[in-house]
Amino acid sequence: MAVYVGVNGVARAVRDIYVGVDALARRVTKAYVGVDGVARLFYAPARGPSRHMSLNPLPAESAVGTGQYAIFASSGSAAAYDAQLTRHTIGSLSSMRTDHASAMAGDYALFAGGWRISGGVVLTRVVDAYDATLTRSTATVLSALSQYPAAATAGSYALIAMGNSTTSNVVGTVNAYSDTLVRSIPTALSVARKASMGASFGGMAVFAGGANATNDPLSDLDAYDAALTRTSPTSLSGGCSGGAACALSGRLLFGGGVRGASASAAVDGFDESLVRTAAPALSAARSGLGAAAINGYALFAGGGTANAQTVVDAYDARLTRLSAEPLFDLSDKVRGAAIGPYALFSNNGSLATVYRA
Repeated sequence: MAVYVGVNGVARAVRDIYVGVDALARRVTKAYVGVDGVARLFYAPARGPSRHMSLNPLPAESAVGTGQYAIFASSGSAAAYDAQLTRHTIGSLSSMRTDHASAMAGDYALFAGGWRISGGVVLTRVVDAYDATLTRSTATVLSALSQYPAAATAGSYALIAMGNSTTSNVVGTVNAYSDTLVRSIPTALSVARKASMGASFGGMAVFAGGANATNDPLSDLDAYDAALTRTSPTSLSGGCSGGAACALSGRLLFGGGVRGASASAAVDGFDESLVRTAAPALSAARSGLGAAAINGYALFAGGGTANAQTVVDAYDARLTRLSAEPLFDLSDKVRGAAIGPYALFSNNGSLATVYRA
């Protein structure tokens, strides 16, 4: 419940209220006023999105929100949910593979690259496309084999940062797919890397962090506009791979992942000009987390360090970190997608969790 005060003629929302108790500032958790002899709540601190319900297990390799559906895909299965949380049966990916990347190209949801075990590690060039009716087709294959790719949307293009072209060779090659699934090859990333964090933000595709061939985390950041022009205006505050990215209300957040040799709780915020701003750290250090944005909140869910976690952190547009209820099940590999007022998080074979805001 929001309370406002006037500051220079502008209504400002009150974040927290404190009272003095024995010379100490104590935070007010609820405040009431009397109305006709009845106590009425008029203030409670802001809270993040609420945990809404659980769902049957969802595929946990990659996920994307299309505006009509949240689509989740894994090695041998795929599922879609609409804004009423109705589950739709859709065709599986055309080939078994893991660690693929997903992004939108116009009305198409693309799932690109990845790898599988078949007498050893086998990389793939396959790109599957789901149209607005959830019909699957295959697009032109990637220009090279791709392991640990990242994906994001710039204008009407889906961009795929390729990652590994062999199990030991990291490249900076980027493939772009138009809204008619025509493939082109724009300028490569400024630094070759795998497992970077991809985000669609302000009409740009942004790729941040990742790791080199010796698995050292990197801090580089590249942005592609709708004309596929690349700039490298800034960087993360430190090298990071295996984190999650989320955009909301003119803010772009990169959270968690591995920094140095261990999982991190660090969060880097960026404004619409990609100027880095301070943001509160996650409540727990972890990598492999999922992210999704709904109604002005960015959620970072699950992940793990030595052990999987259920913790969920929510951020508002002022980059205030808010509390959120935990996932229903533990998972060290979470993927998230938004549809309508809901954020859905897959949980690596366990119950999926839905949040509402």
